[in-house]
Amino acid sequence: MGLELLSPRNARGTFFRRLEEATAATWVGQVSNMFPSDQDMESYPFLDDVPPMSKSVGPTKAATLGSNKIEVVNEDHDLAITLPLKWMRRDKTPQTQTRIRELAGRVAQYPTKLVADAILANANSYDGQAFFSDHSGEGFPIIDNAQTSNIGTPAAPTSAEHVASILQVLQTLYGSLDSQGEPNGHMGRQFHMVVPVNHMSATVAALNDLFTTAGTSNTLKSLTGSQPIQISYSIEPRLGTTAGTKWWMFRTDADVKAAIVQEEFAEFAQLGPGSEYSTMNQLAWFGAFWSGNAKLARYDVACQMTYT
Repeated sequence: MGLELLSPRNARGTFFRRLEEATAATWVGQVSNMFPSDQDMESYPFLDDVPPMSKSVGPTKAATLGSNKIEVVNEDHDLAITLPLKWMRRDKTPQTQTRIRELAGRVAQYPTKLVADAILANANSYDGQAFFSDHSGEGFPIIDNAQTSNIGTPAAPTSAEHVASILQVLQTLYGSLDSQGEPNGHMGRQFHMVVPVNHMSATVAALNDLFTTAGTSNTLKSLTGSQPIQISYSIEPRLGTTAGTKWWMFRTDADVKAAIVQEEFAEFAQLGPGSEYSTMNQLAWFGAFWSGNAKLARYDVACQMTYT
């Protein structure tokens, strides 16, 4: 059955259908600007913010906007598997298609891995400071997006502790200033939390329960219920499983988002049944190739919370 079902067109179609489905399911698309690429390196300029309006006094003076840039270099990545032909011949279930779908899933998840790695690395942003840090340099957006909260057990926050820290992060994002010293985050209405596995129960409770403890209302629930503020979340094992003490929030309705993901190409290749390789080795070969990269970009639409 495996060989009968696995025509080259079937295999290729299975791969790209799953790639599209799995890509749509990742959280990285919510916190990143996704760009196509057709060269080795792409440069993304960031112009200074537009100055505020002021009372007219004499001729109007036009401000010259400075600029910074982020460069993202494409890198090649690959993955391949082999399946014995006899195993495929004896397969009574669509295991071959399942493995090809898993191959596509690995490709779809790879940008998420790159962004998660960048979050943990916390490299310098375009203002010369660590992406998650106290940004206060003149001519750059102003925000302390590395918040901390002292709680009972950092790896196991209670619902009440989590609610308080979420409000703290929201206040930080709403209070950010742009490079001209003007309010920058007050128009935010959609946010996405990315939390480690061990914060899952606290996150679900904080965002959904009406009470944090007996007789104590969930202030966060009241906020999202009365205001057009939406907070979604993702559980990300790459950022911690049992002892994670950090989580992150991103504004998702900003024009320029926190990360950049660029893709040059995603491709599928096969040396399946009937090929010279397959005949000589009694194996079928399936491979996936992805060229692109990811990098953190705009720090004033992101905030990290560390429990201590």
